[in-house]
Amino acid sequence: MYINTRAIRTIIIIISMSVFMIAQAGTQTPNDILADWQGTFINRSFVNEKTEMDTVYRKVAVEAQKQGKRYTAGQVKQYFREMGPTSFDKLSITGDTIRFYSKGGKEVTHQYKALGTVPDIYGDYKFEWYSFQAKEKGVEDSEYRYVILLKIHEHKNGQPHFHIRYGNKGVKELTGLGGMKNWWPTMVRPDFDIPTYINNVNPKMMVKVLP
Repeated sequence: MYINTRAIRTIIIIISMSVFMIAQAGTQTPNDILADWQGTFINRSFVNEKTEMDTVYRKVAVEAQKQGKRYTAGQVKQYFREMGPTSFDKLSITGDTIRFYSKGGKEVTHQYKALGTVPDIYGDYKFEWYSFQAKEKGVEDSEYRYVILLKIHEHKNGQPHFHIRYGNKGVKELTGLGGMKNWWPTMVRPDFDIPTYINNVNPKMMVKVLP
């Protein structure tokens, strides 16, 4: 699916204004490699299903028509829905341990070691992820064997959040350079303010993200 340069620039701004400030994590000790992400977080994608967002999707569809993009409100909703799904609803980070909790109550726990940063590119933008690998034996088939993270950040009038990707093939495979496209799971604190988030959504900015 083709995404023009302008849309690429916009989505990068929306996703993370902090990616250019990510530093190397190689000097950290095993116990503090995940120090910047300690606590419990939930996937923000559930907000896409809120009825209050339907008005936003309709506004985006109208604005899209003005810009020559033909989308229904339902198609807009589906596009943004596909950007952030995960196989877990909640995760908890304590020390070098991440616990992933699924809807069915299943819990998967791994201890991680830092692999340093991994480069990525989105359009004209170059940035880096922090990368980690589960260090237990026998985890080759775990879908959480490799995890990459962006720093916790927030945008204007926004709330703190970060982005995560995971898989079992390697860290490069989780990046745009490795073929991963348009997957931006967004993690927020459990006390995430939904009304504030919805009120701050800008339909015109969302249109620029659409291909």
